[in-house]
Amino acid sequence: MFVYKLMELWKNHCQDNLRLYFAAVFSLILGIVLGALTVKTLSYEENSELAEYINIFLSGLPDTELDNFLLTQKSLTINLRIIFLIWFLGL
Repeated sequence: MFVYKLMELWKNHCQDNLRLYFAAVFSLILGIVLGALTVKTLSYEENSELAEYINIFLSGLPDTELDNFLLTQKSLTINLRIIFLIWFLGL
């Protein structure tokens, strides 16, 4: 019974917000396509500079393994705190 109500609630939510979801997905796809087209128009020097920037960014990422449980726990704690603040402030 609970699962049926939850599925019905989810279905109604998706139907009510279909335009918003479509706009978000469309914007994401449009940004990816325009970014790819923009990179194709770069000169050799600009392309090299962009590649160097991306390599520096990727080298800054840690190579060590992450504790998934700890990462999930911290993420949930921070996000629940923000949700509570938004609810408490009435935003």
